[in-house]
Order: sequence, then structure tokens, then C-alpha cells
Amino acid sequence: AGLSQSFDSANAGTRSLSVDGGYIVNDGNGGGNYIISSNNAAGTIAQALATITYTANLASSLYGNAPTGLTGSVSASGLLGADSLQSITSGTATFTTNATTASNVGSYAVTGSGLGSNSGNYIISSTQAAGNATALAITPRPLTVFADTLSRIYGEANPALSFTSTGLVNGDGLTGSLSTAADLRSDVGLYRIDQGSLSASSNYVLSYNPANLTITQRALIINASAQSRPIGEVNPVLTYGSLGLVNGDTLTGSLSTDANLASLAGTYAITQGTLTASPNYVTTFGDAVLTVFTCAATGSCSPVIDLVNQVGASVQTVVPTESAEQTEEEKKAKAAADSSADPEVMISGVIDTTGVTTPNPIDEPVSGGGNSSLWIPGTSK
Repeated sequence: AGLSQSFDSANAGTRSLSVDGGYIVNDGNGGGNYIISSNNAAGTIAQALATITYTANLASSLYGNAPTGLTGSVSASGLLGADSLQSITSGTATFTTNATTASNVGSYAVTGSGLGSNSGNYIISSTQAAGNATALAITPRPLTVFADTLSRIYGEANPALSFTSTGLVNGDGLTGSLSTAADLRSDVGLYRIDQGSLSASSNYVLSYNPANLTITQRALIINASAQSRPIGEVNPVLTYGSLGLVNGDTLTGSLSTDANLASLAGTYAITQGTLTASPNYVTTFGDAVLTVFTCAATGSCSPVIDLVNQVGASVQTVVPTESAEQTEEEKKAKAAADSSADPEVMISGVIDTTGVTTPNPIDEPVSGGGNSSLWIPGTSK
């Protein structure tokens, strides 16, 4: 006879071992010298070792956003017979990361978990695929900066170059400042506002939208100075005052007036003439007058000059006509006088000076040859 082994199950665990009968003792006495008994024995079937591997899919997330949509797959090794991953496990596989909304740009691990054993035949261990350590990429966030449109007056300092932005998160800010080529002496016109040193951290991709700084004309006030002079004299230098010139700028050209040496007593406008500033200014001009006064006003000028100029405006000239009744004797007397050393003066015009408002008439002898004018003293008014 021999031993017979029989297991009542293929699952892991402690199992019985029985002896199949048929063993005979041959001792020459028909076996009478022995009492034979048989006992069952016990055996153990050990659990198999299975390994579950979590493999995360590559994923990405913008800086400042919570990572979402993490997925992956699961595989197993060490399974026996017809066993499968589904038949030996329970639960649901999930994939998570320690990265948060505040995590900087970079690579982060994704970890798989969630499956447990539902079979006593296996000892299950879990592992992460090699790529899981860098499966999540946090990428830079778009950031847009808009420069503000600004303006200032020529000759003044630039205003603070300001901007607005969209896209900053987590309390982040920008560093540096905008820039422009415009300075205190820059002419009127448009000047681009550039990004300059303005920047964000590496967690952002910055897009910059420029604007312009407009330099406008500066107000300039020019006021002509009132002037005066006696009649018959040259005009004084026409002067002015100004308010608003900067940067060492000056005016070119000169003021003008219609008054001249022969102008009568009165007031004459002093106008801007050719006096101008550069295109960096818008000019407001305040005119004044040049007063031409008579000698009677101050007693500071020559009465002769005063009289001559007044006569030009107020006298009446009467041209006598030859009398038809002139006698032959008068003609002969004139001819005789003309041939002597003291010729007779022929009056070609009579000037009425009654409209002249000047000093007392001047009596001067009339002499010499040819035609002349006779001044008849007028009456002062």
C-alpha cells in the first residue's frame, strides 16, 4: 500500500493531508506483531504576491488655478491562473496631487491610490509609475498690462506713468516702472510710453500694451507796454512783458505800431507785429497804445515842431486868383521890384491858422525871391 494526498481547496490557507489505506505489515506472522493506525496531516497554501501599479496621465494647470482633471490607469503583476485585477481588488482608483493654487510654476507629483484586496489568495502592494513624480505641470499665467494715456504741458515734469493690469492672482504685484523718452525739454507732440523695467514673476507671461504721453502747448501771455512821445519825434523802443516762458526759451521778432515821425497827436495801437514764440506755446497778446502828445501837454518839445505838425491837420489853404482888375501900373511896379535887390514877394497861398491850438504865433520876416507862403497869426483856442 502507499500514502495518498488530497487537498480540499486550491485557495491559500491551512489544508488537511490524509493517508490513503492499503498499507500491510509483513512480519512473517501475518502481521500479528503490529497494530497499524493512520493519521491525517495538515498543510498550508501560502498567499501569492501581487503588485498594483498606478500610472498617472500627464496633466497641466495654470498658476493660480486649482489642479483638476487628474486621471490615470492601473495595472497588476503577479496574478495566477485566471485571476484579474478586477477579481482580486475592490474600490476605485483616484489620482491626487499636493500642488495648490499657490504653487509656483514647475512640475509636481501625481499619486494614485484607492484599490484594496478582496481576495485572501494575494498579498497586494501598490507602487507609482516613474512618470508620476512629474506628471503635473503648472504653467505661467497670462498677464496683460495696459499703459494709461497721459498728457502734460510743455516744460513741466512728466506725470507718474501709470497702468492697469488683468491676470494677477494670489496677491501678486508688479515690480519696476514704465518709461518714456519725453523729458522736461521735449517739444510738443506724442511720446510712446514703453514697458521699461516693469515686470512680473516667472509665474506669469506678461503682454504689454503701450500708450502715448501727449505734450501740449504752454500758455504764454505777452503784454505790450504803454509808450508815449512828443509829436514830431521818433518812436521809443516798443517793449513788453511776458509770463510763461520756460527752459530758457525766448521770443523772436518785434512789436509794431502805425505811428511814425509825421504822425499827429493822438493814440496809436501797439500790436504784436512779428513777435512770436516757438510752437511749444499758445500766445495770448495784450496790446497797448503809443500816445503822441503836443508840446502844450508837457512843454518839453520844440514849439516849431508842434506847430508844423498841427498845421498839417488843421490849416486851410486859400490860393488867390489873379484879379482881372490888376492895373497896368501894379504890373510895372512888380517888374521893377523884381529887378532890384529887394524883390517883391508874391503870395501864392494864404494859410488860415485859426484852427491851430498852439503857442503864440511867431512873427518872422518874409524875404527872398520867388513865391512863398504868408503865415497869418491865428487865435489860440
